[in-house]
Amino acid sequence: MAKIKSDRISEEFRRVLSELITNEINDERVKGKCTVMGVNVTPDLAYCKVSVSVMGSDKDKEKAIDCLNHAKGYLKKRLSEIVMARKIPELSFVLDTSIDYSIKISKLIDEISTDKQ
Repeated sequence: MAKIKSDRISEEFRRVLSELITNEINDERVKGKCTVMGVNVTPDLAYCKVSVSVMGSDKDKEKAIDCLNHAKGYLKKRLSEIVMARKIPELSFVLDTSIDYSIKISKLIDEISTDKQ
């Protein structure tokens, strides 16, 4: 039962954080470059890990994550105004590399299939 509740809260936080980052963070390091891929909230609502995919070079990605971690106080405040939850967790933003990984695997598969022909 707790898993279902945690999943619902995580999805709601993901939706709201995605909108906030897109519409309210006007920093050029983030604007139009970030996508919230997932949110993991602990069952006690103490911590929230936000996985973010960022377009650009490794340096751009690092700057965007630093910017989001710097703005986490503002985002937490706005999240508390929008979401009706008994507690708003501490946010931490991490880089999601799953898209880069899937592109790498796809290229390797393409190389293997062209080598066999």
